[in-house]
Amino acid sequence: MNWIKCSDRFPNVDERVLVYQKDGVHGGNPIDIEYLLCDGFWRDQGLCSGITHWMPLPEVPDEAI
Repeated sequence: MNWIKCSDRFPNVDERVLVYQKDGVHGGNPIDIEYLLCDGFWRDQGLCSGITHWMPLPEVPDEAI
């Protein structure tokens, strides 16, 4: 999986994705799970959130052996 620039495209509305924010999401870790509400407006982040990249969440792991 590769990071996708928000300037290239956004995920589907309500799709949970990994996001990267240069200064850290909520002032902490720069990588978090978020979802898009509409037109670049991220849940709990706002339109000008500083989120620059996103990628789909990985698949759920197979049942443990």
